[in-house]
This record gives sequence, C-alpha cells and structure tokens, in this order.
Amino acid sequence: MTPFYSIITVSYNSEKTIAGTIQSVLSQEFKNFEYIIIDGDSKDNTIKIIQSFTDKRIKLYSEPDAGIADAMNKGIEKSSGDWIHILNSDDCYYSNESLLKASKHLYKNKTNYFGICFKNYKDQIYRYYNWNYFYPKLLFKACIPHPSMIVSKDQYNEIGNYNKDLKYTSDHEFTLRLVKKFPGKNRKFILATKMDGGVTHKYQLEVIYEFREILKKLNFPTLFSNLVFILKIINFYVRSFFYKIL
Repeated sequence: MTPFYSIITVSYNSEKTIAGTIQSVLSQEFKNFEYIIIDGDSKDNTIKIIQSFTDKRIKLYSEPDAGIADAMNKGIEKSSGDWIHILNSDDCYYSNESLLKASKHLYKNKTNYFGICFKNYKDQIYRYYNWNYFYPKLLFKACIPHPSMIVSKDQYNEIGNYNKDLKYTSDHEFTLRLVKKFPGKNRKFILATKMDGGVTHKYQLEVIYEFREILKKLNFPTLFSNLVFILKIINFYVRSFFYKIL
C-alpha cells in the first residue's frame, strides 16, 4: 500500500533535538506514512538516538552528503508516498492532529502551505507565522519556510528537486519554481514548530548574494535582480546598526 505521506528529516549531529522531532512524528493520529531520516554521517549520539525508536515506519540512511539540499534530494528520491513533508531535525509537529488536518487540505494544482510557529533557545513559542499568499513578496523575501509546505511527489517530478549548487537558499529557489507552476494557498492552521536561528540567520549576507543569483537564473531582468539585491543589502545594514545601538 502506498503511504499517503513521506516525512523526511535531514539530520547531522542533532543529538539535542532529534528525539523530540521523531516523537512528534510517531505521535501523529494520522498513521499512513513512512518516515525517512537522512543522516549526514553524524559523529555524536544522533544515530543511537534514532535507532532507539523501533517503529517500522522509520527508514534510516546515514552517509556523508554534499549539504542539506543533497540530503533532502536523497530523501525525496527514496520516498514512495503521495505527499512529501520535510521536517527538520530541530522541528516538531504542532499537535498530534497536524498531519490529519493537513490531509484534508491538499490539492495537486496548488502550492500547499500552512502556518508555523517559532521557538527560542528556551523551547518557548514566541511567534506565530501565517502568511497570506502574495507572489511578488516572494521576489523580495523567503516567505514560505519549507517546513510549512507539503508537496506532492508528482509536483517534485514536474518541478525538479533542490538545487545542490545553492548553499543557503535552495529551499527558496525551489519554492519560486513551484509557485510559478502551482499558485500558493495557505490552509490557515499551524502545522509545525520551528527553532529560531539556523543557517540562513547565521549567514545573512551570503543569503542575500545567493538571492540575487536565484532571480537571475529564473530569468528575471538583471536590473530588477540588482535592485532587489541593493534593497536587501540596505535593509541588512540598517537592521544591524539599530540592533547594535539598542
């Protein structure tokens, strides 16, 4: 029987958070899923923690990879479900009804995304994020975090997977390709919790430079791509300045 969902978690040295992620998956009331964990050859206790869970739906693969985009692509290629959700190794489902609710609001002619909430380092929820779809905003900001999206296997087959040449923004480049073909639709409930921070927050300037290259590769005019780049650079330095003086 084909699983309804393929849930994919990419991990590397995630011993502090991986157990919570797995528990949130296995506690779902919706049971028709496979759970694929793509580990990048962790050197801490991540593998031992994963192996302590005996649920047969868990499929663990551990080997070196070429980054998060490569790891996500491996998970997609190994998946057999109709719908694919990528849940990071420090993310969790918001409730045990998350997959059940989502299953009632998935359409193959749409980019299906949901709300998420952010947790701080104290594991406290401090912000809810539920964005109404507006395509032009995506050209300036990565408004649809990939843990909030559930994408069909057919959509991946048509659009393609994540670009391994992009170190920080492969998820946003994929989103832009996806919404170009399938307009976005927010399903108006919280799907997952996401830890604040991450690679894009640590390397904000690098993200801005990659953002410009994404727009160029997607055939947006060079003038427009450079204008977005300049605006994002100005915003970055203004925010950095006020952060220092506050």
